Amino acid sequence: MKNLVKALIWFAVLAQIGIVSCKKDDFKQQTPQEQPPVKDTASHLVFSITGITPNQQSLFALVSIESDNATPLVTNRKIKLVSANGFHRSDTIRMNKGNYKITKFLVVNGGDTAQYATPKVNTAKAGQVGHPLALDFPLNQKGANYASVSVLKIGNNDTPESFGYTSADFGYVVMLNLNITIKMRLGNVEYDSLGGKVKITATKGQGTDPWIREVDLQRGLNIVSVPENYIRFTFQVNQWNVPMQKAYNRNELQSGTVIAFEGARQPKLLKSEASWIENIAGLIPDTKTDYFYSGNKLSETKFYQRKVQVSGLHLTWINRFHYNGDHLDTIKRYDATMLQRGTTLLFYEGGRLSNGSVNSFDQDTYAAFEYGTDGRHDVTTGNYILSNGHTMIYTFRFKDGNKVSDEAKTSTGGMEGGTYTYDSYINPKHQLGWDDIYLTNASKSNLSGQQKGYGNAIPSVIPYKYEYTYDDDGYPVESFVSYKNGINGEHLYR
Repeated sequence: MKNLVKALIWFAVLAQIGIVSCKKDDFKQQTPQEQPPVKDTASHLVFSITGITPNQQSLFALVSIESDNATPLVTNRKIKLVSANGFHRSDTIRMNKGNYKITKFLVVNGGDTAQYATPKVNTAKAGQVGHPLALDFPLNQKGANYASVSVLKIGNNDTPESFGYTSADFGYVVMLNLNITIKMRLGNVEYDSLGGKVKITATKGQGTDPWIREVDLQRGLNIVSVPENYIRFTFQVNQWNVPMQKAYNRNELQSGTVIAFEGARQPKLLKSEASWIENIAGLIPDTKTDYFYSGNKLSETKFYQRKVQVSGLHLTWINRFHYNGDHLDTIKRYDATMLQRGTTLLFYEGGRLSNGSVNSFDQDTYAAFEYGTDGRHDVTTGNYILSNGHTMIYTFRFKDGNKVSDEAKTSTGGMEGGTYTYDSYINPKHQLGWDDIYLTNASKSNLSGQQKGYGNAIPSVIPYKYEYTYDDDGYPVESFVSYKNGINGEHLYR
């Protein structure tokens, strides 16, 4: 019995984690084993910076980049710097492969005042670095491409002109601190306090150059500085391919003003996912699931699986979904011969799952749910009864729409629990409306880490690392889950 309960709990955990590698395809019928894994072709620029002395304050790079034909691509992009072991590097900038020029490189504090600068060619400071600007660099491979940049500390008697910059470039103006947040709604699901990028343009009037900044936003409330003596300000955000813009006159802004961007779009539907096992032999196709819809409601899934005895992926299970109004009511499960092998029944009260049951190969599991709060989290408690009469209490704690911890206790003394962290992107399975008695798809974002504890036997395989590639709409195109040995911690596969 203990092993059965452990298997049930572990199944729920694995289902929550998701897939090894997923790709959204068209609805056209394909032989599963013929579908290759998607490849991440994105290139990312990372600046490796020398010349910065160790300090405790937060620093940012202020960068402008042109294409090799002098077309501006990045204008005053403000990028967070990371310090490790005495070295400084920037956060990444996603860019297409090509040849580029760095035309501006400053290191500023949070208030945009320059602390270090890379001088431009033919200026008084140019001879003090090996490579003054403009600096040519190629992006010719996927993944991280490092561009090495040297900076000089700006002394009290140094002028912006000696580096080739203006007083506005150096931030030698009075700044106004504002707060910016981004919120998106996909269908009925809200994603708030998102990271992203905002472009700010400030103008004084006709005939004057605008002040421009492109600022990377972190999750939560972001403090952004703008020059106080400008007249009009425009803020532009493009979050998940939803453009948003806000404009203000100077008299509408004061220190601490909150500029909240709120956008909405319809969710995309997951059409297909496929998984591969990665080992020394390369990528081995393992599973594939196709999703089918009636309107915007999930109507059927077909699950294909690798078999040891024969090559390729083979149809194993078919799920068919039935609804009562807006809620999923019944899931009928069939094998490849269309013989029914199981049924899930779900019931709701007040729009929330109240109880349900799963029948599979003549084994039944019943669950009833209670809802509450512990002051910091929304708490869901599931009470489970198995066919042999043993029971389990499964407690889920949610914060901001994601399951952040859980704990399961069985009537036979088995225990298991964990804590979980998430990114701020979209979990496509949460959008499916596919409820189950283990709340598998309840989290709106994608799992980024977990810590597990076990009361009895430790599983032989435990996931420990999660990596994702996202499209511009905020959905995962590819995910990697790395697994380790539960006993000695050695990496097994991903």
